[in-house]
Amino acid sequence: MTEIKCSVIEDLLPLYVDEVVSDDTKELVEAHLKTCECCRQEYEQMKGILYVPIEHDTSMFEHVQKRWNQKKWLLILSSTLIVAMMSVALFSLTFHYTKPIAYTPELFKVEQQSDGTLMMNYYGDSHAGSNFMHPVKMNINGEEKNVSFVFYEQSFANSPTRTNLRTDVASEGDHFTLSESEKIDAVYYGEFDAKEFMKREEQIKHMTLIWER
Repeated sequence: MTEIKCSVIEDLLPLYVDEVVSDDTKELVEAHLKTCECCRQEYEQMKGILYVPIEHDTSMFEHVQKRWNQKKWLLILSSTLIVAMMSVALFSLTFHYTKPIAYTPELFKVEQQSDGTLMMNYYGDSHAGSNFMHPVKMNINGEEKNVSFVFYEQSFANSPTRTNLRTDVASEGDHFTLSESEKIDAVYYGEFDAKEFMKREEQIKHMTLIWER
């Protein structure tokens, strides 16, 4: 069994004396008191408060009572702080941690409009954001092409719920026009790092071609 620190036992002693701890905590405190003289003296001092004769000077009682109350409030504040930190961490994980949405033909489509512009369409129910890279020249299978990259992101709070099992009409979705559409020869879907410009040909190996002129 892991040794419990005296500071933890001291925080629990007021609750233990008041008999408002769980059975497991009670056993934990009692086991520690059997082996720790310092904590046992602290416990005896707190326990003795309940039996201070009325005729005795109350200054000692008030001092210990104040210290007791301070420890109770410290325990309450510590618990509140822990809950608040966990809430902030959960909020951050839910809304700020993102990852790419996997490509499926049902979710993503590129369509060429009558005026020649390219429209990117996303038919999922929700998303956390989209990323688009302007066309860059690349050698694809021995042919030089202007290639654009795009991918959508999801968080725990924003993720696509449309699945292949759905047979109803697709939602309105999300749409935007690809910049410099007239220059684009091909559009690839997949996560990319715009800063790693020199490695774009390596990155494209892990992407999906979703439109080609």
